[in-house]
Amino acid sequence: MKISFLVRWLPPKIDGVGDYTWNLACALREFGIDVQLFTSGEQANKSLAKNEWVFPVIQQWQPKAIIEALKTVTGHSPDWFCFQFVPQLYGRGCIAWQVAEILKELKKRFNCKIAVTFHEFTSGWSLNPKYLFLAIFTRLQTRRMLSVIDSAITTCTCYKEILRYLSGHLLPIDVIPVGSNIEPIFINSEELTVHRREIFPEQAKVFGLFSTLSTFKNFPIAIKALQRARQQGLNAWLYLIGNVESSEPKLFKELMYLADKLSLKSYIVTSGELSSENISIQLQMVDVFLFTQINGISTRNTALMAALAHGLPVVSFVPQSGLFDHFNIPCGTLVDRYNEENFIKAAVDCLKKSDDLSKNALSNRDYFYSHFSWPIIAKRYLEALGA
Repeated sequence: MKISFLVRWLPPKIDGVGDYTWNLACALREFGIDVQLFTSGEQANKSLAKNEWVFPVIQQWQPKAIIEALKTVTGHSPDWFCFQFVPQLYGRGCIAWQVAEILKELKKRFNCKIAVTFHEFTSGWSLNPKYLFLAIFTRLQTRRMLSVIDSAITTCTCYKEILRYLSGHLLPIDVIPVGSNIEPIFINSEELTVHRREIFPEQAKVFGLFSTLSTFKNFPIAIKALQRARQQGLNAWLYLIGNVESSEPKLFKELMYLADKLSLKSYIVTSGELSSENISIQLQMVDVFLFTQINGISTRNTALMAALAHGLPVVSFVPQSGLFDHFNIPCGTLVDRYNEENFIKAAVDCLKKSDDLSKNALSNRDYFYSHFSWPIIAKRYLEALGA
C-alpha cells in the first residue's frame, strides 16, 4: 500500500497536527508501508525535509497549485491521499472552503482514494452573529468535504457522531485517539534531581500543567489547588509547562492577577516555549499532573497523552459523554465534571501521597503504550483504510 499525506506544517514548527502526521508517518513506515509526505515549500531547508520521502513542494494551498506541485514528484501514484484537517491551518478564521476542491482534484488527478483526519472541523454555536455564521459555515464546509472523500477519521466518539450527522450517507468513519507529541527521553535520577533543584526547593511538591491557555481549560482551578495545598502545610508549587504565557497573554495576565491576589505568584513557575526533548525533562519533574479541562479526559488531547506517556499521576474530571472510548486513568483521580471543590481536594490528596503514587503511576505509562502509542495508532489507521 502507498499512502501520501498532505499537511501544512511539520516539526520543528510547533504544531500539534504536524507532530501527529510526522509520528504517524514514521510508525507506518516501520510497518513497511510506502509513505510519502507533502508539505509547505517554506520548510524545504528544515531537517525533516532531508528525508527522501518528504517533499516540501507546496507553495500555495489552492487546488491547482497543489496538483502542479505534486506533478513534479515523479512516479507518484498513491493508493490513498490522507489529508490532515484543522480549519484554521488552511484559511483565515477557519474559512477553508477550497479544501473540498483540493480533495476533488487529488482524486481526479491520481485516481486514488481520499481519507481526511478531522482533528477539528466545526465552531461552537453562539448567539453572537459572527460566531453563529461561523458555526453554520464550518458545518457546511465539513459537509462539502465529506461528500467527496472515501473515509473519515477523527479522534473521539463525539466528533464521529457529528461527522455521521453531517455526512448524510454511509461514509466509513473511524475513531483513532491521538498519541503523544512528546516522546519520553531517558534521564537518570541524579540528573533529574539537579535539573529540579535549579527550579524548585529540595522538598517541593510540584503540580504540573502542560497546555496552551484558553477559558475552557480552566487554569484558575490549579491556582486554587495550589492555595489549598499550601494552606495544609505542603511546600506546593505549580509548574506551567510550554508556551502558556505567549498563547493567550490576556488570559495569562488574569491568571497571574489571581495568583498575586492569593499571594501565590512566587510559587508558580513557567517554562516558556521549549523543544519536545526539554518538555519531556520538565514533565519528569512533576509530582501530580492536573488536567483541568472542563470536558474532562479525552482521547483527543495530546497534553494528557504526554502525561500518561511519562507515567504521571493525573487528576481530572470524568469525561463528557462521547469524548472517549474505554478510556480510564489507572493511577490518579477523576471527579465529577464542574465539581471544583472535589477536584481541589483530590489534587491536594494526590500531592500528599505523591511519593507512593510515583511507583504506581508507571501503570499510566503501561496503559498509554498499550492503547495510544504510535504503533497502536498506525495499526488502527491501516485498519481504517482497509489494509
